[in-house]
Amino acid sequence: MEPEKSSSSSRSGAGIWYRAERLTCLDEVRAVAICAMMLIHFGEGFFEHVPQLAFIHPFLRWSGRFATPAFVTIFGVTAGFVYFEKLMSGQRQAVDRKLLRRVALLILCAAIIRVPHYGELVGDGNFEAMAWLFGTYSILAYYTLGVATVPVWLRIIQRRPVALCLVLGILHWVIGTIIVFHLWPQSPELNLVEFVRLYVVSGSFAYLQLSGTALLGMAIGVALRRSLKARDTERLLAGLFVAAVAMVAVGWAWGTVLGEYNTKDIIDGALKAPPRPWYFLFFAGFTVLLLATLGLAEYYLAFLQRIRYPVCLFGQASLPIFTGHVFVLPALKGLDHIVVLDGIVRVLVPFAMFGVYCLAMMYRRHLKLQMGKPGHEVPRWLALSLLLSPSGPRTGKVTAEGRKEEAVEVA
Repeated sequence: MEPEKSSSSSRSGAGIWYRAERLTCLDEVRAVAICAMMLIHFGEGFFEHVPQLAFIHPFLRWSGRFATPAFVTIFGVTAGFVYFEKLMSGQRQAVDRKLLRRVALLILCAAIIRVPHYGELVGDGNFEAMAWLFGTYSILAYYTLGVATVPVWLRIIQRRPVALCLVLGILHWVIGTIIVFHLWPQSPELNLVEFVRLYVVSGSFAYLQLSGTALLGMAIGVALRRSLKARDTERLLAGLFVAAVAMVAVGWAWGTVLGEYNTKDIIDGALKAPPRPWYFLFFAGFTVLLLATLGLAEYYLAFLQRIRYPVCLFGQASLPIFTGHVFVLPALKGLDHIVVLDGIVRVLVPFAMFGVYCLAMMYRRHLKLQMGKPGHEVPRWLALSLLLSPSGPRTGKVTAEGRKEEAVEVA
């Protein structure tokens, strides 16, 4: 069974699909988001050693704040686009198993990215239980919880998915905002109560508020899937474009009226925690705007498909790339013990190593897509590397039916 195409696809000769039933615009937005994340994490050190470009640093840091709202929005869109239909078609156990494997992978990656932090704690001789407990906090910790609750969300929204996603998403934000600002004041000490508060409502990756954003994104995902079946995707993407512009405008106006919108505070990250509804509405608006623009480009700029394919691979490999990026700065410090570099060379060496790693992850993803072709023989040497894949290793020849099951992963 070949993936469906919208009626507009004949004009471009492409549609918005390629192998493995993926929406390329989702992968591309994910790629942009991970680049934005790296701007935040690496920018300070880069511009310290390349001061000639320091004048663009504030703009890049502002752009980098797009990362978390974008990742969470795309997480929700992907969950609604892929898993709701599977659940409704009677594949509940298959959905639960796939998401459970994803949770296990996220737990592993969440532990890996904290290795440098725990190394610093050991180096400082800090073995306090609370310091180690709070050290578990990261965006992947949220994703672990978020993906674990996707099956619950899917079952709740079965009857009226779009409407219930919108209601539940807003409800999550209302409850989270009221609790963090009015009902649950911050504790002066690092204790278990504050640890729970951090995870649930007050941290940069607070469960209630980020899940509210994901649920709102799920409404878009469900609507996208329905539009593909109705062969009306182009019109939906145009509508999303207009809605996204409105989201950005409302988010900016809301933050301005509250007296909180401030470019310097956004750049410095002062508005990340507790999560603010206007802040996420503002940056999620840019996410949806980019999603709609790239989706429409599939119809009108089909000649760019070959150029966009590497970007899609980068977006699909976002989890291993994100996991690996945390070791770049520690590697740079380790390099100082071997040879002292300065200027742009000090920046280029570790980033070249990281670039090779990114290319390897992209190539691995490319090979996995090739495995989706009917009759393709899976290389045995690749089987071990696929053990950490959410769908697990696959050997032997892939049939068309197996290809049908290879869908978008939640990342």
